[in-house]
Amino acid sequence: MKKIGKRIFSSVTAICFALQISGCENWGENSTEVAFGSFLKQLEKRQAGQPTEDLKLAQQLKITLKSAKEVLGADFRLGEVAPIEPTSADAYVQKYTPAVQAYLQSLEAGSEGLRRVIFESSRVATFSADPSVAANLQAVTYFALEFQREYHRKAAELVSPFLAYTAAADVRDIESVKNLNKIATQAYFRHFGAQMVTKADKKKVLAKLRDAKTAGQLPDFTEQSVNQSQQALAQQAKKGTEDLQTALSHMSPADQAKLKGQMEDIVKEFGTVSFLYSPEKNFNTAVNILIVIGNLTWGLINTLIGAGIIVWDVALAIVGVAQFPQFAVAANGHMIYVNVTGANPLGIGGKLSMGLFELDNGAGYEWMSGHEGVHGLQSALLGPFYLPTVLFSYVISGFDQGFMEEWADAWADL
Repeated sequence: MKKIGKRIFSSVTAICFALQISGCENWGENSTEVAFGSFLKQLEKRQAGQPTEDLKLAQQLKITLKSAKEVLGADFRLGEVAPIEPTSADAYVQKYTPAVQAYLQSLEAGSEGLRRVIFESSRVATFSADPSVAANLQAVTYFALEFQREYHRKAAELVSPFLAYTAAADVRDIESVKNLNKIATQAYFRHFGAQMVTKADKKKVLAKLRDAKTAGQLPDFTEQSVNQSQQALAQQAKKGTEDLQTALSHMSPADQAKLKGQMEDIVKEFGTVSFLYSPEKNFNTAVNILIVIGNLTWGLINTLIGAGIIVWDVALAIVGVAQFPQFAVAANGHMIYVNVTGANPLGIGGKLSMGLFELDNGAGYEWMSGHEGVHGLQSALLGPFYLPTVLFSYVISGFDQGFMEEWADAWADL
């Protein structure tokens, strides 16, 4: 998504887009979140003992949603920055640019967890042997997409006031302000474009849910929860359309034509993007073989470290602290999945890729295997430089963030 939003748009266009995506509920009173809560409770109620993948991913979505809302609730707001005075514009830009850039980056990073749930739930649904579990996974994907759409709507809303400040008539031609406006504008339209992608993906998921209903495979409680959300969203969409029409009525025919053209450009830019899994995104057999060979030669050091963690797990299992490791071919097709639940020498939960091994500490076989598979590719390509590069990216951007994680997310979607 880094390539998105390279054009510079007028402030009037930004205002119109803000109006177009208005009319939605605040998250504190969001009907979709209420519907999802009901769906999750029913899943938990119906599953005793070992949870299935639909429940695991629904629970992960609940955690991820909380994290995303915390990002949006951070103390700094671009909209709280005061309007720019022409006489002090350069000082203003120098003062606020670092904070603006850091905040915009945090807003973009805040949606990564939701995007991962979307990809993984749609992927696991593709391979599920249980039709009702597959239908529930499609429902998880639907809710995750709707939460992501709402996340990006609110993120764009946070950016838009500052966008207006830097586009004010008395300062917009000042070079330093123009550069800052470009940064904010690109961020704004990345969030707007992400909403367009989620809207298109939701149509695909809803079509699959309808197919499941026709086949008698959609559980009643799942259908009720999705319908509850859809009814609330239909009312919101109606109000949003009314707001947009009101805004358009105050624009000249020339501005309306310009706005239409810009919207068509954005549709073209985002038309081929999707957050969903599709079978075409898997690496082919030849690439899988090369990754395995790479992790047994150039990347052998990483594989040996992974083997060391497995030995650690065996030692802990012998003294009764952890379970003995369980092995399988990873879902990504080119790694060895190892369940090392309880063996956590690095203090890392979830999954950890190390050379040829996809090490799972309680996350589940399917969870994020595509993402971890790209880390396996990175290990094969970078060899002994893989771990230093990962650590360097974490130092720059924070744990589990940075360019190596972005690479893994992006290529998992290819």
